[in-house]
Amino acid sequence: MTEQTRRRARDAALAAAVAVSVWAVTALAEEPASLPLGPAGWLVGAVLGGLQLARRRRPLAVLLVSTTVVVAYHVLGYPAVGTAWPLLLPFLGAAAGGHLRYAVPLVAALSVANVGWRVLVEREWPLGVLVGEARDLVVLGLALAVGEAVWQRRRWAEEVRRRVARADEEARREAERRLAEQRLSVAADLHDVVAHSLVVIGLQLRLAEETVDTEPEACRAAIAAALAVHDEAVRETSRTVHLLRDPTPAPLRPAPTLADLHLLPEVARRAGLELRVDIDGGRDVPASVAQAAYRIAQEALTNTLKHAGAAQASLTLRREGRALHLRFADPGGVGVVSTGSVRCTSAPGDGGRPPGGHGIVGMRERARGVGGRLEAGPDGGGFRVDAWLPVGDA
Repeated sequence: MTEQTRRRARDAALAAAVAVSVWAVTALAEEPASLPLGPAGWLVGAVLGGLQLARRRRPLAVLLVSTTVVVAYHVLGYPAVGTAWPLLLPFLGAAAGGHLRYAVPLVAALSVANVGWRVLVEREWPLGVLVGEARDLVVLGLALAVGEAVWQRRRWAEEVRRRVARADEEARREAERRLAEQRLSVAADLHDVVAHSLVVIGLQLRLAEETVDTEPEACRAAIAAALAVHDEAVRETSRTVHLLRDPTPAPLRPAPTLADLHLLPEVARRAGLELRVDIDGGRDVPASVAQAAYRIAQEALTNTLKHAGAAQASLTLRREGRALHLRFADPGGVGVVSTGSVRCTSAPGDGGRPPGGHGIVGMRERARGVGGRLEAGPDGGGFRVDAWLPVGDA
């Protein structure tokens, strides 16, 4: 049996109990001056009992109809049974349904009307009427108090459910946001490592191809440089994959810092590019900002090697107030990859960058990831990248 079926069964049993109790009390309360109970009187019990079936869905309507039936019962002259016990459950249900503001005035109106009718019309003793009415008011007041307590508890439980649901939704969104950030971070790491390494390896292999017959030593040196870059790329990729599988252990190697920027000129030199590095103000920089600065510089170098065809480039890093300003610039032109006396021409560029790539997008994401910003675009015949990364007070 489902919960809904059990609830309906309880409501039906309550309706039957109310109807039987009304019939019993009205039958015992017959007075010489009152009308005989008759079919209409028995109908009152059936109506009051049947209304209990709707008390959960329409508590206020049940109260109003029940009150009308009870008032009509007394006005028509049937045996007096009072107003408290026939209306006890309707008032309780109305208060439990959040309708206390309507139930209280209705109790007051019923009390005044009942006292006035019995004293002025039926000429009953006023003190006895007031005592009986006070008893009814206490009973109905207790019903309203219990109903209001039930209503407040329901509101509290509903508020708790809403807060739990809201917390679950916020936790789900936060998990999705973190997952998206992790995906972007992994994509950026893989792009930085793989793209940079492939560009350098490609340049070295092109050099090896051009020197394989004429300069065996230069060819071997180029292949060795390509293999070194390959090994480093494999280690970095393994580190990223390892962190994807289990982010809790320590990384296989420390994340890059600003000190690693001094290694980029050697990487550039192996690819035939002269890179001048000028760093001032790189102390006390948060690790996340230092890593972002290194990755931005690395990607800018990769773009220069891949697209610009430049023979030289410059990397500067300055502390400007509460920000770290990184600039990578190349003059464009046609560059060469050289080892010893052998020179291999790299792809010429016009200072622009091909559309649809992920390099500049990745650099902007790196900057935004630490609360900074990045600008990139043509500069004369070359290309320039400027990044401002927040580091706190100078």
